[in-house]
Amino acid sequence: MTSAITARSLGPLVLGWSGVAALAIIAPNPSQSLAASVAWLIAIVAVIVVCAFGVLGHAEELARRLGDPYGTLVLTLSIVTIEVALIGAVLFGPGDNETVARDATMAAAVLGQVLWCGVTFRGWVRR
Repeated sequence: MTSAITARSLGPLVLGWSGVAALAIIAPNPSQSLAASVAWLIAIVAVIVVCAFGVLGHAEELARRLGDPYGTLVLTLSIVTIEVALIGAVLFGPGDNETVARDATMAAAVLGQVLWCGVTFRGWVRR
C-alpha cells in the first residue's frame, strides 16, 4: 500500500497553514486602502480554493481506493464538510451575519433543484 502523504498532497497543506500563519501574524487592517484590501481578499480566496481542491484530490483518491458506493459517499461528505466549514466561518465570524446560514442553505438547495431540472429536461429532450 502506498503512502497517503505525497509531495503533491503536501502543497495545499503547507499553503493553507502558511496562509493561516500569515493572517495571524500580519492581520489585515480594515482602515487600510482599497487596493490593499483587494489584495488581501484575492490572497485569502486563492488559499481557500487551493486548499479545497487539495481536499477534493484526497477525497478522490480515497474514492478510487474504496470503490463505487463508498467513494461517492466520501466525495459527497468532503464537499458538504467544506461547505459547512465555510458557512460556519462566516456565521461565527465578526460582524452582523444573522441570515448567512439560511441564505447559503437556500442557495445550495436552489442550485441542486436547478441542476436536477436541467438534467431531467435534457433527458426529456433527447427522447
